[in-house]
Amino acid sequence: VLVLDDAHWADGESLGWLSALAPGLARLPLLLVVAHRPAEHAAEESRPHLGTLGTAARQRVTLRALTPEAATHLTGRTLGTGVPDTLGRELWTATGGNPYELVELLTHLSEHPLAPGTDQPAAVRELAATVRGPRL
Repeated sequence: VLVLDDAHWADGESLGWLSALAPGLARLPLLLVVAHRPAEHAAEESRPHLGTLGTAARQRVTLRALTPEAATHLTGRTLGTGVPDTLGRELWTATGGNPYELVELLTHLSEHPLAPGTDQPAAVRELAATVRGPRL
């Protein structure tokens, strides 16, 4: 098993090598797993190679956004009982249902809970902008 995570950060030369190798992998006892964000998040030089890897894929798994209900459920499971459902919906709105972003925000909130009486929508928007910058 060969895993390449965050392939959208890889340089074009490395992805070019992998793209050239990919078509022949079906004949080898090897599982290649390439995880990447959509090509628009990749460096310009890497975008064509991500497309080539996608066409060589035997099985492609595209992750979908979480529903508002799923985000609310995950919020409750992560932060504990007593968390208002509105917080889950606010987090869903701020992240667009992106599971990775939601988990990052929940991690931050579990370490630094919102103070009682905080303007929830404004606090979540500010937190999303802050966390998205340095951590995402």
